[in-house]
Amino acid sequence: MESFAHLELKRLAIAWLARLGCRAVATEVRCPISKYRIDAAGWLDHAEGELLDAGGLARERSGVDATLFTSAPKAVRRRGPARPRTIAVECKQSRADFIRDDRDADRLKTKLASLRRTREKFERELIPRSEPHLRESGSSLFRDLETWDFEGSRTSSYQRVLRSIERIERRLHGETKFHTMPHYRLADHFFLFTPVGLLKPHEVPTGWGLVECGRGTLRKGAGSLGELDALPLRERIACPSLESPEPRRQRMLRNIAVAASLAKLFRGGDIGPDFNAHELWLHSCVTASTARIIAQGNRRNAVDEAFLAGLVQDVGILVELQHDRARFAEAIALAAAGRDLRECEREVLGEDHEAFGSALCEHWKFPSSLVWVAGHHHDPASVPQANCDLPMIVHVADRIAAEIAGG
Repeated sequence: MESFAHLELKRLAIAWLARLGCRAVATEVRCPISKYRIDAAGWLDHAEGELLDAGGLARERSGVDATLFTSAPKAVRRRGPARPRTIAVECKQSRADFIRDDRDADRLKTKLASLRRTREKFERELIPRSEPHLRESGSSLFRDLETWDFEGSRTSSYQRVLRSIERIERRLHGETKFHTMPHYRLADHFFLFTPVGLLKPHEVPTGWGLVECGRGTLRKGAGSLGELDALPLRERIACPSLESPEPRRQRMLRNIAVAASLAKLFRGGDIGPDFNAHELWLHSCVTASTARIIAQGNRRNAVDEAFLAGLVQDVGILVELQHDRARFAEAIALAAAGRDLRECEREVLGEDHEAFGSALCEHWKFPSSLVWVAGHHHDPASVPQANCDLPMIVHVADRIAAEIAGG
C-alpha cells in the first residue's frame, strides 16, 4: 500500500514532467530490456514553445541543466531539446528504500564522495585541455555549456577513477535500479524525487539528478496544481544526459503509451451493453502481440514499433471517451445494429476514431508511421505505398485478434 507522501511525490513528478513539455506521461512504467518499473516517465520531443520555468520549480535556480535546456540569460526563452528525450523519475520517501544496509556504508560513501570530486576535476580542468576533441560542438549556444563525450577519454587515470566509482556504487546499491538503469542507459535522464534532506548530495548515484519537496507539503498535500502555479520543488543536483540508444528510447515511448493507455482504459468501464473498455484493452494487447509476430515473420527490424502500433491503433477511442462519453455510447448503440462503427461515429461525433487517433498522435509528435496506423488501420490500402507496410501489418493483426475473440 502506497503512503500518502509517496503518492504525492508521484503526483508532483507527473505535473513536473508535463511542465517540461512532455507530450506523453505515465506512472508505473516498465523500463526497456529490464525487469524494473519506474514511478513516472515522460517523452520530451522537439518542444515548440517556451517551457514554464524549466518545469515550474518554485525557487529560482542559478543555472539550468544544459543537457535538457538551452541555458541563456533570463531575457531569452528556454526551449526544449534538439532531439527527443526520455525522462525517468523514481520517488523515494525513506532512506530504507534507497541505501543498502552495509556496515561499511559510511566509509564507502566518504570514499565515493572523494572519487566524485576527483572525477569532476578531471572533467572540469584536465580533460578539456588534454582532449579538446571530446567536446560536442554545437550542443549549446554557449561554448562553456557544451557537452563532452567524457566516456571516450583515453586518460588512464580518469578511467581508473570511473571504475572505482562503479565498484563502490555496486557495493552500496547492488544490482538495483539505481545502478542498473543508468548503467545500461535505459532512459536519457534520471531524476530522484525525495523529501528535503533525505539524501546528501554525495549519496545520489551517478547518472541521477535530485529534486526535493518540503516535508510539510508532502504531509498536507500540494493541493490543486494550476498550469501556471510554481511547483513546490527544488532541484539539488542537475541530471546529466546519458544518450539512450534510439531503440531503447522507442521502447520507453512504447511502455509509456502502454502504461497511460492501461490507466485510462481500466477507468473506462462499461459503455452500455455493447462496449467494455477493459475488453478493448485486451483486444489491443492481442493485436499488438500479433503484429509483433507478423513483423518478425517479415524480418522487419522494427518489431517493437509493430507492437506499439498495435497498442495505439484505437487511441482515437480514448479521445471520444474523454470528449463526449454519452455520444460515443450512442454511436456504439447504432453500430450494435449491424452498421459500420466508423460511419456511426462520423454521424454522431463528426469524425471517426481513426481521424481522432491520427490527430492525437500528430499532436503528441509520435513517429509518422504510428500516425498512419492510428488513422488508417481499417483501410491500409488508402495509405501511400511508401508508408503502408506497418498499417497493413496492424490491419491483419486486428482481424486475427477479432477472430480470436469471436468477431
